[in-house]
Amino acid sequence: MLCHPQPRNRLLPFARTGAAVLSALVLVTAAVLTAPASAHASELSAAVEAAWQRQPQARAADQRRAELTARERAADGVLRDAPALTVENWSDRWTRREGFAKYAGEFALPLWLPGERQRTRESIAADRAYFEAVVAATRLRVAGEVREAFWAARLAEADVAVAMLRRDEARALAADVARRLQAGVVARVDSQTAQGLQQSAEAALATAETAAFKARRALEQLTGLPVPPPAGAESLSDSGAVDQHPALRAVALAVDAARANLNLVAATRRDSPELGVGMFRERSQAITPFENTVTLRLRIPFATEQRNAPRVAAANATLMEAEAAADIERARVEADLANARRELQTAARVLQLAQARQALAADNRRLVARAFELGEADLPTRVRAQTEFLDAELAVRRAEAEQQRAVARVNQSLGLLP
Repeated sequence: MLCHPQPRNRLLPFARTGAAVLSALVLVTAAVLTAPASAHASELSAAVEAAWQRQPQARAADQRRAELTARERAADGVLRDAPALTVENWSDRWTRREGFAKYAGEFALPLWLPGERQRTRESIAADRAYFEAVVAATRLRVAGEVREAFWAARLAEADVAVAMLRRDEARALAADVARRLQAGVVARVDSQTAQGLQQSAEAALATAETAAFKARRALEQLTGLPVPPPAGAESLSDSGAVDQHPALRAVALAVDAARANLNLVAATRRDSPELGVGMFRERSQAITPFENTVTLRLRIPFATEQRNAPRVAAANATLMEAEAAADIERARVEADLANARRELQTAARVLQLAQARQALAADNRRLVARAFELGEADLPTRVRAQTEFLDAELAVRRAEAEQQRAVARVNQSLGLLP
């Protein structure tokens, strides 16, 4: 490798271009990182709301609530179920033809068992509370998906930003080396090396842009919004308590609903009694007048083991499953929170190390650029210093995004919506 000294002003165009690109990139980064957290939270909240409205549970939620309301109204009724009308007719028209006729009509009125209506109301109330908790837990799950897709897009955009900087500096370096080649101060192999670096940077930018496009499309598919919201950071809301976590509330209320259902099964160990109110109208011969009779009928089913045992066993099994699921869910939520907090600590440490590396790489890049300008350093040394600086810049960008994503994961583990 031939290295020849050259006048300082031959590197000035490249240095000025690289400095301008770097300054612009720094300004963009500062604007992004200083964006108001409240504005970002509002936009991310809108993205979560948009994603939630696309969920099947959200579209059917009103009808589910209407179903519960209808069940409540039915439980407030005087009768256990809808009444039934029975109409009968007897006649000897097709046999003796003596004018015998008999007409009967009866209303069957299903009645509540003692305590059944109260237990039914309690069961419906428990089902309503459980349903709302499931809606909140599902909404939180959707928020987690949006958060992950959001920060995946932000990481991809950080890769694109650094890839653009790498491309611009590679172009400037290739142009500067081409001018040096024309002046006869560098070898042709140096120009070819610089052109190869430029082509590699162009290819890396195309790959990064494709990855960013896919990440944005994934977020758009989830939220239905055409573009992701502007970058920003969530505020850490680590209250240290998870008792109000929607997932834990859902499994706890599932236990309450299963217990209420068991109480209802215990209160309905027999089928509903039935009160019949009817009227008979009959005559024995055509020449005799009709006689009217009012009837009352009470039907009381008996409780049997073959009827109750399967229902009680099924209710007990549901309750045991709900209790076991609650224990498992609590362990999962606590583990997720512990992992998220540890991840946040690690991300903060990685960011500190990346910033320190960036400062060293920037200083080394400046020194090598100066030496290259004076002809005291060759092109490979200049390229290595530039590559190390860009790698350090990328590491800082990704570490910043990873730290912000770790904050979002802590909030998600605490059950907090954006």
